[in-house]
Amino acid sequence: MARKDAKICLALYVLMSIALILPVLFVDMPVVVDEMGTTANAAYLAGYDWHNGLICSGGFYYKYGQVLIWTLPFLLIRDSVILYRVLLIISSLLMSSGIVCCYVICRKFFHIPSERQAAALSAASTLVPSVLMGALYTRADSMLCTLTWMLLLLMLVTAGTESPKLRFWGSVLVGILSVYSFMCHTRGIVTVLAVFFTLFLGSLFCRRSLVSWPAYLVSTGISLAADRMIAEWFRLGIWGENGAVFSAAETFDWASLMEIFTPEGMRIVLDTVLGWLYILFCSTYGLAAVALVGCILLFWKQLRKKWKENTEWNLTSLFGFFLFGGNLAMGVLFFFPYIRETVTGTAFKRADRLIYDRYLLPAMGILVLMGLLFLIYQKKLYNGAAKAVTAALSALVIGGFALLAAPALVGHQVVLRYFSVPASFLTFYKGEGSIVFREYPTRLVLVGCLCFVLFLVILALSLARKEKIMMAVILTTGMALYGVGAKRLRIDEGAKRSNRSETVREFMEEVCDLPEQYRRVYVKTETLKVKYWQFPLKEYRMINRNKVKLKKKNNLFVLYDELPQPDSLAAGKYYTIDSLPEDQDNNTDVLVKGKKLAKELKKRGYKLTLYANVKKQEVSTISEP
Repeated sequence: MARKDAKICLALYVLMSIALILPVLFVDMPVVVDEMGTTANAAYLAGYDWHNGLICSGGFYYKYGQVLIWTLPFLLIRDSVILYRVLLIISSLLMSSGIVCCYVICRKFFHIPSERQAAALSAASTLVPSVLMGALYTRADSMLCTLTWMLLLLMLVTAGTESPKLRFWGSVLVGILSVYSFMCHTRGIVTVLAVFFTLFLGSLFCRRSLVSWPAYLVSTGISLAADRMIAEWFRLGIWGENGAVFSAAETFDWASLMEIFTPEGMRIVLDTVLGWLYILFCSTYGLAAVALVGCILLFWKQLRKKWKENTEWNLTSLFGFFLFGGNLAMGVLFFFPYIRETVTGTAFKRADRLIYDRYLLPAMGILVLMGLLFLIYQKKLYNGAAKAVTAALSALVIGGFALLAAPALVGHQVVLRYFSVPASFLTFYKGEGSIVFREYPTRLVLVGCLCFVLFLVILALSLARKEKIMMAVILTTGMALYGVGAKRLRIDEGAKRSNRSETVREFMEEVCDLPEQYRRVYVKTETLKVKYWQFPLKEYRMINRNKVKLKKKNNLFVLYDELPQPDSLAAGKYYTIDSLPEDQDNNTDVLVKGKKLAKELKKRGYKLTLYANVKKQEVSTISEP
């Protein structure tokens, strides 16, 4: 790589790192139960016991791949706020490598002569607002998106080399890296399959083997076998034999999938596909639609043998296409039972699964890149007729969504972060503890129409050969949407929860070196849920009313939204901590239960006051696990 290219790569990496890290500096605690599941593995290696907290939060099971980058911070950093930010910064720095991979792909393999245009293409393909939002949570999304770019670059290098040694080791690394995505999250199996089918069909299209198949298959097989053993070790060690009750294949209701083949089931699948195509269109300003139509045209020419052998176009198109198709199929199958409850009106939570962008994040960047490449460099293949067909199909998707899928959202609760681009434009009202669509989501459809207008502008600029203006529009739109989404959907949401817990959290961290028998926290149902407390109070064992018989437990901390009446408490002596500031902003309160724990705190200089001494006949019933 030329020295100028290296400087541009460094500049792109620094700029993307700044864009990702800047919002991280304004968040201080996890807000999603998934974050607890992914960080639990590193916490486990650092010596923390989160079993109770995970079970109390629903037993959500996630895999372990990020322990490679997160275990050391868990071992070295005690302050939870700093630790959380460091985890996000590490993930952001890794994710920023995607823009470098993309630039190298554009310059080395697609032979884009202009460094500026290659830089603009790389920025537009990686600074996708929905993808960037994934870096603001300690989930596996950032790793899945990062590995997507690394795998694409590695496959192109391996397929293009004439060195047998480099081809062998490149093939081995492709197998290991694809399985590593599966180690990071169960959804990574889509990446494993997408890599295999990309290499297989790519070899057929190019009429030559693109990798050393023995090396690739053996490394993939060994990695999968190792993953099976390691994943089981983490799952049993943290969740327990029966602890993982969600997001694990063995706990999924496979029998319910048979309902797909009923008329009602097919309608639900259609609604889901329309909703996911709608959100993909909005999140990529229609460029994913260009990529998909362009890929189909390219594949058709391949089948008719009217396409000159072109490894980079074949590999990139196939990989993006399979990533999209695989994640869409997985989402439809996995969410089918839950979306059926939404559509039939038997459940009113999480209707956002109808417009869910998270599963599609690993494919978005490559689809945006291919869309731009088709618009700029394949004007003969992706001509005016192809543009008209793409626009017509996009309008059909938005219209179908408005008529068929959108009405199912009426009166249902949604989580805004899972359709972040449209949510940045919308205003919702709070209802029963969650965000609810008050009426027919007209604004949601209007956002789709607005994105469609933007798409037509992009097509018009492409036809007029105004590529520089087109790239400026795309980059400005992407960064603006990311800024609004990060502020509104992540920073503000985190601040609300942080304000409710800051005082208690700081106190609990001050006394986290208490003897192990005292490091237990009972979370009252009305307060912030266990999933919000386990990471900040990483040294403590979390329990709630569904998992512990409180009247038989003593010497622990009890968290409430407000101090309860004495007759609502279980038997025993309770104490308030007088040295804590008075509740100013509806912060969570803490009680100390048990004389021994109270005595230990008094030794440390805390002033406590007896709050209640309730008789046993006043004890409320709380079930034992």
